[in-house]
Amino acid sequence: ILVGGGMDLFRALRMLVPPAWQNVETLDADLRAFYEFNSKHMEAWDGPAGLVIQDGRHAICMLDRNGLRPARWVITKNDYITLASEIGVWGYEPEDVVSKGRVGPGQILVVDTLTGK
Repeated sequence: ILVGGGMDLFRALRMLVPPAWQNVETLDADLRAFYEFNSKHMEAWDGPAGLVIQDGRHAICMLDRNGLRPARWVITKNDYITLASEIGVWGYEPEDVVSKGRVGPGQILVVDTLTGK
């Protein structure tokens, strides 16, 4: 509904599922103001949630602020990215792995399918 009403997809996601920002002393002042403003209009989703979303251009995975759902990713030499709750869901060879990691609490992983980044 928010995106359909003209809101930017990433703003809507951060409004609905913000990270734990309240006690981060190094948080940018504008970002803090964004979270404070939106917290007055929308109660944050505290999960547990692992969300996978797409809008035709972006493939997105994000975790709630508690990060209780695992979300592990692997990028291989042929530029494939695999994201799943468990490693090994796709049959890649260990020597083909370029990088790997996990989406942490409150983090977002985005793949822009137009640019490949």
